Amino acid sequence: MSHVLPLPVPVDLPVAKISERFPVRRVYGVHRNYEAQHGEAEFRGGRPPGFYCKPADLLRPVDAGEVGDAPCPLPGQSLYFEVGLILAIGKGGRRIRAADAAKHIYGFAVGLDMSRSDAPKDAKPPLQRSSFGSTFDMPTYIGPIVQAADVPGHAQAQLWLQVNGTEQQRSTTARLLWSVSQIVEYLSAICELHPGDLIYTGTPEGIGMAGAGDLVIAVVDGVGAVALQVARRAKP
Repeated sequence: MSHVLPLPVPVDLPVAKISERFPVRRVYGVHRNYEAQHGEAEFRGGRPPGFYCKPADLLRPVDAGEVGDAPCPLPGQSLYFEVGLILAIGKGGRRIRAADAAKHIYGFAVGLDMSRSDAPKDAKPPLQRSSFGSTFDMPTYIGPIVQAADVPGHAQAQLWLQVNGTEQQRSTTARLLWSVSQIVEYLSAICELHPGDLIYTGTPEGIGMAGAGDLVIAVVDGVGAVALQVARRAKP
């Protein structure tokens, strides 16, 4: 069969310890999912989580031990970087119970999401970054997927982000407002999950900001690290 345009290149990601790769279908994310972020502690159990979706072709894999390249921000613009735990769905389903969620999770990865500082001024938070600055043409950098059996401590993992060696974010997945299992339960009640779906579980307070030439490192204990070098501006 011929096509009027070239077919898009499929998106797949490396998997730690094996040569096979993980094919990506959709990328979801959870808004404001940490206790200390924006005073969210009082919302634990008080409202359902909010979700957004991001195009899969914005994923940028960064292999272990490598330093990825991030685009240089425009003059007067900065880039926000957010560390988060990403879960990878290996078995699909609809209305999955939290108690059964582990059966549907293939593995986990470190996410280093990027968003622009020039979102429209009339956009209201928390959608300002994640709906405009992040979703439209801003990459999500991701480390290799680690199979779930190799991440037994994902529910209490430390995660942090540094810019040029200065810590900007630090928390633990134990402070998620909605746990990994609850995220799967809520999201699968809204839309059917499929093998290859990724879910960004959120980012803690202290979202990091970086500019031209900065080195950004994001870590989730037991899962890995993602390092990025923001490009420098060309001299006039």
